[in-house]
Amino acid sequence: MEAFIRKNIINCTYPDENDPFTFTPDDTTVETPYIKAVDADTKAFTLKILTSGTLVFRNSFYADLFAVGGGGGGGSSMGGGGGGGYTRTTSTVPMYGGNNYTVTVGAGGSGTAAGGKSRASTGGASSISFSGSSLISANGGQGGDSGNGAVNGRRGGGNGGSGGGGAAYGSGRTAGNGGSDGASGTKGGYSSGNSAKAGAGGTGQGSTTRAFGASDGELFSGGGGGATNGSGGSGGGADASGQDGTANTGGGGSGANTAKGGDGGSGIVIIRNAVAVYDYTEDD
Repeated sequence: MEAFIRKNIINCTYPDENDPFTFTPDDTTVETPYIKAVDADTKAFTLKILTSGTLVFRNSFYADLFAVGGGGGGGSSMGGGGGGGYTRTTSTVPMYGGNNYTVTVGAGGSGTAAGGKSRASTGGASSISFSGSSLISANGGQGGDSGNGAVNGRRGGGNGGSGGGGAAYGSGRTAGNGGSDGASGTKGGYSSGNSAKAGAGGTGQGSTTRAFGASDGELFSGGGGGATNGSGGSGGGADASGQDGTANTGGGGSGANTAKGGDGGSGIVIIRNAVAVYDYTEDD
């Protein structure tokens, strides 16, 4: 009979660390489906899953889970930047050896077509589930809005883990920047009397987007910059020609002047052993 036993320990090594899991599709069908890192001193492991598939661990253990949704696409026609994917952390989750865990890595949302007037697409959710039950799920960022002539209230950045930057209105004005680490994007600049025509920054989630919520964790989910010259947050696009968000960061795509808006970056799922509080034993 298997049993999870709580122990007052500092670290626990992952059992069978040299061959701990299988992932389908493997690297014969996907160029880089995952990245595994094992600390040389503590033997603690981190598994970054970069594409969707099925994960099977050989042994049971407690894990911390972190997910980033795909970034939203950027708008066109002086569009706003896409919001970064939302992030979520779940701690000390029992993972059972032999179970088939379905891992979904959210795709980035598509940027609005060149000259289009519609809002760009929302990114896909990233998740881990077993037999239809979700262990963790993080939604994708909202797409940036596209300009529509002199209509008020357009050109805004998408909401997300970090908000997208709003597009500027008026010659030579500075666009809004994409947010970073859970912050909202900023409003685009505007000429005198045209505040309502500049895009508002998208709303961020208001909490850190660093891995596992740690102050020193890797930073994800930057918002895309607004057109024409807004900067992107971490992984977010930042180019008036429609720069894509960086793959596996959940970064939002940048807004574009007249070109297609940038596509959002894909999300990521990260698993680590809960090294601070748990060990695993088997009872006969």
